[in-house]
Amino acid sequence: MNFQIGDKVKHSKFGDGIVMSSDPAGDDLQITVAFKDGGGIKKLLQSLAKLTKM
Repeated sequence: MNFQIGDKVKHSKFGDGIVMSSDPAGDDLQITVAFKDGGGIKKLLQSLAKLTKM
């Protein structure tokens, strides 16, 4: 699944957020997400993050 800047996503621990960037990281993608409700900004690997588009 490809994530684009501005995509709304959901994470099981951090909640709802918006994709700020998506950058190659070897064979993976590093996705930077700004989470709502004080979750802050997180850099997550797509293969491990289990993000779902909303």
